[in-house]
Amino acid sequence: MIPLDTQIPRDSLAQVLRDSETRFIFTTTNYLKRIEQLAPEGSVHITLLDVADDDERGWRALLSSNTVAFPTVQPDDTVVMFYTSGTTGVPKGVPLSHQNLTIQIKAVFASRLLQENEIILMPLPMYHVYPFSIGILTPLAFGACVVLPQSLTGRHLLEAMQQAQPTIMVAVPRLYRALYNRIETQVQARGALSTAIFRRSLQMSIWLRRSMGVRVGKLLFKPIHETFGKNMHLLASGGSALDPELAWKLEGIGFRVGIGYGLTETAPLLTLNLPDVGTMPTFKPGSVPRFASVGVPLSNVDIRIDTNTSNEDGEESPSEHPEGQGEILARGPGVFGGYRNLPEQTAKAFTEDGWFRTGDLGYIDGDGFVYVTGRASTLIVTEGGKNVQPEPVEEVYQASQFISEIGVLQHDNRLVGLIVPDMEEVTRWRNGDIERAIRDGVRAQSKELPTYQRIADYAITMEPLPKTNLGKIRRHLLRERYVQALKGETIATTATGPIALEDMTERDRELLQNPQALHVWELLARRYEDRRLTPDTSPQLELGIDSLSWLNLTVEIQEQTGVELTEEAANRISTVRDLLREVAQGRPDQDRSSESIQELLAHPEDILTPEQQQWFRPIGPILRVLAVLLFTITG
Repeated sequence: MIPLDTQIPRDSLAQVLRDSETRFIFTTTNYLKRIEQLAPEGSVHITLLDVADDDERGWRALLSSNTVAFPTVQPDDTVVMFYTSGTTGVPKGVPLSHQNLTIQIKAVFASRLLQENEIILMPLPMYHVYPFSIGILTPLAFGACVVLPQSLTGRHLLEAMQQAQPTIMVAVPRLYRALYNRIETQVQARGALSTAIFRRSLQMSIWLRRSMGVRVGKLLFKPIHETFGKNMHLLASGGSALDPELAWKLEGIGFRVGIGYGLTETAPLLTLNLPDVGTMPTFKPGSVPRFASVGVPLSNVDIRIDTNTSNEDGEESPSEHPEGQGEILARGPGVFGGYRNLPEQTAKAFTEDGWFRTGDLGYIDGDGFVYVTGRASTLIVTEGGKNVQPEPVEEVYQASQFISEIGVLQHDNRLVGLIVPDMEEVTRWRNGDIERAIRDGVRAQSKELPTYQRIADYAITMEPLPKTNLGKIRRHLLRERYVQALKGETIATTATGPIALEDMTERDRELLQNPQALHVWELLARRYEDRRLTPDTSPQLELGIDSLSWLNLTVEIQEQTGVELTEEAANRISTVRDLLREVAQGRPDQDRSSESIQELLAHPEDILTPEQQQWFRPIGPILRVLAVLLFTITG
């Protein structure tokens, strides 16, 4: 079986069909023409999943009254193959065996991560090994219930949370970031007092958790937990690195956070950082979760560090990381046997003594916890011989309020950055002067870095950086994007706000006569008042709406117009005009049973229960002294 993304590029799909020698394809009518154009006639049998019962092309035509014996399989037989291009190039086939997957399941069982009667919410596509193995196969093997949202739109995700009452969510850091940002945005919308109460409460909760091991988040933020499902106790994160600061905020709100690390080639887990591992049953100083770590190796996995790192030519050179750091090597029954039809790539992926080269750099502390510091393939060697890992540098620059995204690369032997500005902040604090804002942001953040990690130049682009579906920068595309941005020379302050109605075409003015379309137009004009808004504006390229921002937008559209935008409708939208047409043609849903986060946080006092609100009443002199001491400690 080969799970594929429906948005896979045409050239990549053609390569996968050739390389895998696919004989059967299960798809829907939406993609039939595309597949028929790429697959030679008669080379594959296409089965459609969405046709009438009597259609001979449908899956029901495969049913038979004859019974046959199941084929005999061996542990090393391939059961699934994932094609991955990662961040650097052409897709490679990664075959995984029955043993690779069953070993993974047994290891998760042994970790006691899952308990009886768990309900798993899995809002991820299954063409990645992480959701396929950890989000589907493992829970089902354990007898747990798996909940798949009807689509990845905002409303359906919230409905799944509220109706299914999941106990665990399996997701990626970008989704957790989007959910937390939405909570924070709704609180901020209630004003300064609400924001201050929320932040102080969160700060206090985090301090109690870190310092004393006490969890008060579920009590302090009860309405939030009712929104996500009051039984949700664990947020499992994988696919990319989870920001430790975000992990602590989620812990402070009252969730338990679990982190997994691995690769497609390892099916995927190598390590687990489970909730409460690294803490003590009773309070002891320093016994806190280690969110900077990806955890300890699974029971059937061996990890070692190769202090010699390989460059792109395969030549080994001593690592300039601190002592004990180097490339992470792994060995165990979950590791794959080699890439399909790529013997040279397979040879490079393993050491002479059989250890798999993960391509990640890191170290192991004295307690056996593994820390990942970056990718060997993304390592930049400066002219001065210094090793620079781009991701930590990007995190520092991205801390600037004016920088929405940045990709660090080497160009003309200099460290440079491709920067996407945060137009809302640029407009608010620099009157829309992009160059001044970015210059100020870069200068300020450069002071936080050693000189050899500071970017010497930058280019500005309004397009989001190219990323994988898991949110990782496609670094092999950065150089071309950087050069293109440089050709734009300087970026001057541009016109912002919506185009005037009189400047629109007659057809577009007629479209806005629809009340629902007009409501969405006004919503976009308010939300993106710092951007130029026209019917031809691209939501993705010019408004910066990515797949996770789309979740929040669809929630607001559904709440304010009653129109639900399906996943199919979203795929048809490439301009604001397309969005307005979909809304105008949609039918308002009068039966909205699920409350939104916005409704649940309509009043700031709802963040706390009546009993907890008494903590914020005027206090006497003794408690005032204690409060001053507490607030001093928490910073």
